[in-house]
Amino acid sequence: METEIEELMVIAQAVCEKVIGLMGIEGYVTAKRADNDILVEISGEDIGMLIGREGKTLDSLQFIIGLICARKSSKKKRVILDIAGYRKRQMDRLMDLAKRAADEASTTKSEVALEPMPAYQRYAIHSLLQEDKRVTTLSQGEGEERQIVVIPNE
Repeated sequence: METEIEELMVIAQAVCEKVIGLMGIEGYVTAKRADNDILVEISGEDIGMLIGREGKTLDSLQFIIGLICARKSSKKKRVILDIAGYRKRQMDRLMDLAKRAADEASTTKSEVALEPMPAYQRYAIHSLLQEDKRVTTLSQGEGEERQIVVIPNE
């Protein structure tokens, strides 16, 4: 008998295949464990439209797939959707941005405000810079305008 996470991986993969099929896009979908999360990867040709402008379509697809999986399970499992390695490249750029902001804040001794970004990106930056003793981070603003401010420590 499959475990609950394996069942959710099958559901997430099937939902992705169905959605991209309905969109008329051919792609190869795989689901696997990533720590305590489910990582669904889509690869293939002409799948850029699944990413959308600034990853908005990708974020929406991830949200929908996550909702469907949440309804099928009593356990909370985050579903991460990656298309042609876009999420990994995006996170690498985000980590570089966070490090540059910390360097700038500590060098200039002034606050550095980053552009507004989704919650999962803010969380990644907070987590990374939590280990940097030169700076402190906080989120400010509301809704889609919420952003991170990197503050130099005295």
